[in-house]
Amino acid sequence: MLNDARFACDWACSRVPTKLWGRERVRRELLAKGISLDYVESAIEQVYSEYDEFDLALHAAQRKRRGMTANRRGSEGEKVARYLQRQGFPFEIIFKVLKMHSERDPDSSAGGLASE
Repeated sequence: MLNDARFACDWACSRVPTKLWGRERVRRELLAKGISLDYVESAIEQVYSEYDEFDLALHAAQRKRRGMTANRRGSEGEKVARYLQRQGFPFEIIFKVLKMHSERDPDSSAGGLASE
């Protein structure tokens, strides 16, 4: 069981900064691996004490936007919001990310993201 706790923490610590995942995605992935909820929650608390979830979502949104072609940016805000949701970020954070970028670039369509 101690190995499960260490595995959960090591696994989450290695994926969150590179995959840019929110808490819910980490929770889903670890539970799917058969890790107990107590160890999952402990790993999540440790990882997100080191990484700000809003900053992760912001970087994930910027990464997603860079991967979008110019002719596919029509509904950019919606696409980015769906992507962030799949990445496990809560609605409150997704809304803040989209709002922040729409304020920076009011001409972008559907609350799109400005280039960084």
